[in-house]
Amino acid sequence: MKSINKVMPIVYFFLFLIGVEVITSYLAIDDAAIPSRYILHNFYNRNENIDTLFLGTSHTMYGIDPEVYERITGNKAYNCGTNWQYLDGSLALIKEADRLYDLKQVYVDLYFYVCRQPNRKERTSSDLVSAYYISDYMKPSSNKYMYIFSASNSEHYVEALIPQRRYIKNLADFRYIRSNLSKKSTENYQNYILESEYEKILKNGQTTCITSLENQGFYYEGIGYSLYDSKEEWNDWKEVLNEMINYCKEHDISITFMALPMSDFYIMQAGGLKYDEFIEEVLNVIETSGIEIDYWDFNLTKTRYLDLQEKDFKDISHLNSEGAKQVTALLADLEVKNNKEDIFHNNYQQKLDSEVKIFGINLMVDEEKNVITIMPATNADDKEITYKITHLDSEIKINYQKNASFQYETGEKYKICSYINDKLCNTVWYTGK
Repeated sequence: MKSINKVMPIVYFFLFLIGVEVITSYLAIDDAAIPSRYILHNFYNRNENIDTLFLGTSHTMYGIDPEVYERITGNKAYNCGTNWQYLDGSLALIKEADRLYDLKQVYVDLYFYVCRQPNRKERTSSDLVSAYYISDYMKPSSNKYMYIFSASNSEHYVEALIPQRRYIKNLADFRYIRSNLSKKSTENYQNYILESEYEKILKNGQTTCITSLENQGFYYEGIGYSLYDSKEEWNDWKEVLNEMINYCKEHDISITFMALPMSDFYIMQAGGLKYDEFIEEVLNVIETSGIEIDYWDFNLTKTRYLDLQEKDFKDISHLNSEGAKQVTALLADLEVKNNKEDIFHNNYQQKLDSEVKIFGINLMVDEEKNVITIMPATNADDKEITYKITHLDSEIKINYQKNASFQYETGEKYKICSYINDKLCNTVWYTGK
């Protein structure tokens, strides 16, 4: 009895600490709009098996429709894509699904930007946000803690294990706490429902989206940026791919790597033909593994099989629900019929050579002078390009110059049509700032 009396204060102390952690976490962390909270809740609380698991970044979240896949293949599927999901996060989720379900197959999206991030032991706190999107909502298990410890270095272990430590400053902001508690008191939050006027997370993990670029077009305001600016020594992702391949082989899980489609404008912005270098790296990893694994890059799909337009995208790099239906149907057909030989171009260069296009335009806006300079992303000869800019009843037609530009008025809407040899190739709507 005396020994119990000695132990009980220690037990009470630990219970007190747990209580403090739970309360501070609830007050400090505003996760009402974090998709992975809802996606992983639905993942853990399914009433049916997961035969096929889809993994990747937000491209997967929006780009795969499990309902379409199930209708064609007959396999039960779950979309477990999360924002900025690094490949070690995908691996952790494969292990989690294998632990909980009779998992037979996984599809992993290889988004080049995520692959070219810092190595795990070099990640900073900002790099680790994507890992926390997963680990914060995983249930306690050895797999979760192995993921946390392998995702970074000892400098970040405490903030990974105790999420509220990352938000401790919020506890001194009473306005923040009031707002956070208001969000968490809603019926949707408590029932794990995340939806807005245009988007909704379904029970099968997919994030549906009804917005499109149909009346906006493919354009980027600014000079664009390269997604290939990473260090050559950041090759950790290849090691993770091998870990993934070996795990699936050991546990009799079929694995397919894929690249969900982005607009060609986005790929051209990010480096264009350098995309082929990334494809070669992926294929080399697969070949070196010695295991026969498919890589389906839907950015290389021939247009007679998949012809995505502005109406199929929510933005220049993400599909909307209509685009997801088309891509998922093609993927499911590939799985069932195994007829991939004629569907894909061999590389991105071959795709570009198949058709001359204006993929989109960069708009360089000078707000002081109210001048817009148009810079096309194209594989056409500059001399073949013309533009027609329409504002109300007026039209301006200009031939391509190195710095083709026009005056605009703040608040007014402009329709910019781009032509190659007088054939309409791209239409953009822009409102002057």
